[in-house]
Amino acid sequence: MFRAIDNDKSKTLDASELENGLRDFGINLNTEQIEVLLKHFDKDGSKNVNFNEFLSAIRVSKSILSFFKTYF
Repeated sequence: MFRAIDNDKSKTLDASELENGLRDFGINLNTEQIEVLLKHFDKDGSKNVNFNEFLSAIRVSKSILSFFKTYF
């Protein structure tokens, strides 16, 4: 999934790549939402999301989703 979103093959995702990639998966977010998501994912402050940051965010998201499915 990360490679499919990383259009310029820089091994990082910028806001535009994140927005377009999520849209390709049916998730339509506005610019403000993308910026918030990018800040949440971007742990090193580079204004890009590298592969490790992406994996970390996906793992946390899966854990939260699993919790809500179990208890709600």
